[in-house]
Amino acid sequence: MDILQSYLSSDQNTLNPLPSQFLAQDQQSDFSSFASLTERLHSSLDLQRIVQIFADEVAKYVQISGIRIQTEAASVQTERFVEGIYEHITELHINQKSVAILTYASYREFENQDLRLLQSLQNKLTMPVYNGLQYFLLQQQTVKDHLTQLGNRAGFDEQFEMAIARTQRDEQPLTLLVIDLDNFKRANDTYGHEMGDEVLKTFAKILRRCIRRSDLAFRFGGDEFAILLNNAEEDIAMRVASRIQSLVAQSAIMHQCQVSSSIGCAAWEYSETSKQLFRRADSALYLAKDSGKNQLKCA
Repeated sequence: MDILQSYLSSDQNTLNPLPSQFLAQDQQSDFSSFASLTERLHSSLDLQRIVQIFADEVAKYVQISGIRIQTEAASVQTERFVEGIYEHITELHINQKSVAILTYASYREFENQDLRLLQSLQNKLTMPVYNGLQYFLLQQQTVKDHLTQLGNRAGFDEQFEMAIARTQRDEQPLTLLVIDLDNFKRANDTYGHEMGDEVLKTFAKILRRCIRRSDLAFRFGGDEFAILLNNAEEDIAMRVASRIQSLVAQSAIMHQCQVSSSIGCAAWEYSETSKQLFRRADSALYLAKDSGKNQLKCA
């Protein structure tokens, strides 16, 4: 399998299941910790945190490799989610309306007693997930670009700092791509702002095709974009960048407007700050522009 295709389909899955404290005698216990689960789930509005709290509780009684919650607006999962050898998929409902799809993954088949226990536990999950989703949607209004539906500059600043902190903590690679659309201003002036908007939306779709769910794409404004590639070395980032440029070249609207993309790439170096990493990627972008445009340069 091509290394890029493997990257795009991997989503950082590793064979490292959640720690299970499942013991036979737990089946006969009264699950006294259940009483505090509701309170703990309601202690946060962060969907990722809610899912992790719930998964930690489930793992005490049922052997799971991860949990994923999916809605139309968001998909979150436990940090070490593994698409299971076995899966149990169910839904969370409020007033007979679906709130989210819930997937449990495991290395062994789920028994009837497991499913009954999961149902009992997830009854406590529905309202916290609903509240967390409403909070998420409210947040998205402030960190999303309304035209492309990518993250905006505020969203980038927030996620960039989080990515740097996560990289430092987990000692995993992080690579930044900074992208500029070549000749966009000329195309905008020639064909009008409506066509310019279509170019931007088309490019946003191209970016989404080239990255995984765990990667993040942003529009700073105008024709400037950035991508955070989590757990990706520079060679993978170069392949992603090359694919972006290839899809731009194949796009009818990009060809019509004579728009291409210049890309600067920089991989995080130990102890480097977000500003230092961005400065290196941005310098590589300027070098790409100065080298004749439609180029990829790495710092």
